[in-house]
Amino acid sequence: MKKVVFFKHFLSLLLVICLCITALGQQKNQTIVISKKEQLAQEKFNDAVSKYERGNTADVSKVLKDAIATHKNFKEPYFLLAKVQFENNQIEDAVATLQSSTKILRQKDSAYYLIALIYYQSNQWNEAIQFTDLAINENEKDYKLFYLKGLIYAASGDYPKAIQEYTKAIELNAAVSEVYADRGLILFNMKDFPGAIKDYSEAIKVNALPTYLNNRAVAQLEMQSYKEAIKDCLKAIEIDPVFYDAYNNKGIAHLALGEFTEAQIAFDTYIKYNNTDYKGYNYRGVALNYLGEYEKAVLDFNKSLELNPNNPEAYLNRGNTKELLRDKDGACKDWKKAAQLGDKNAEEYSNKNCK
Repeated sequence: MKKVVFFKHFLSLLLVICLCITALGQQKNQTIVISKKEQLAQEKFNDAVSKYERGNTADVSKVLKDAIATHKNFKEPYFLLAKVQFENNQIEDAVATLQSSTKILRQKDSAYYLIALIYYQSNQWNEAIQFTDLAINENEKDYKLFYLKGLIYAASGDYPKAIQEYTKAIELNAAVSEVYADRGLILFNMKDFPGAIKDYSEAIKVNALPTYLNNRAVAQLEMQSYKEAIKDCLKAIEIDPVFYDAYNNKGIAHLALGEFTEAQIAFDTYIKYNNTDYKGYNYRGVALNYLGEYEKAVLDFNKSLELNPNNPEAYLNRGNTKELLRDKDGACKDWKKAAQLGDKNAEEYSNKNCK
């Protein structure tokens, strides 16, 4: 099985957002009159930020609530309080805090967006879509809102709608690599491999991340474009020499091309960086088998089965290797086990060669 690296999107840093929206509308030479309540609320907020940055989160919520109580129209404490509540797994409290902020915000899209993010992270798709739509109604020119909506649909398994939303995001901002990459992942899952390759190529034009190169390589493997896949894996490795998934996919491409020494070397490196993946040992065992290193191949299949005893492919491959070692009883035992686990080839071998 080829490895596609999946992207996981985390809740935005609300502290950054709330700091960025501070002092809206201030201009040079403009006199700002601050009331005592505003000044006190600002001091409390600054104290909360300081505590939060030092990791002293125990009192942050209390200080922020005091800041809000002191001056309810001071918007920044709402965002940081929601962030702290979310980090403490107080999901409904975080949502309630952000909903309270909408009562004093003229532009509410940021609050709705953050609520949608919270529901997205909590796998509450309907609520996430509801608040994303509210944010879009406030600001239909922000690509991030359509991108988030695409992420939600993708996570819920509605791939066609996810593609629609990703496409809208790209129409608003064509310079964001993540949107192309995520649309490419959806197209890959829908087995539209040429479409996936096209989107990964667009993502790479914007930002040549090893993840994008690796994922394009996987799509190239599906298209049996093995040499192109190897090129992408080499580029990913050049950027990040310890990006081990690229070694795995490079090895798979070499196997398909009959380049078994190169495949073994690639899987050696993959296992060096990731020695807990049963598939890596199984693949290297296949390469060693083709190289005539039967005993070493058996050891790799043994390790693969140690890591995953329910892996029919490793039983099948070990049975094939044992047959070459003239261990017919061992081969039949492995084929029968693989057949029990659902491998049709093993069932055929067992019926044909074993009593």
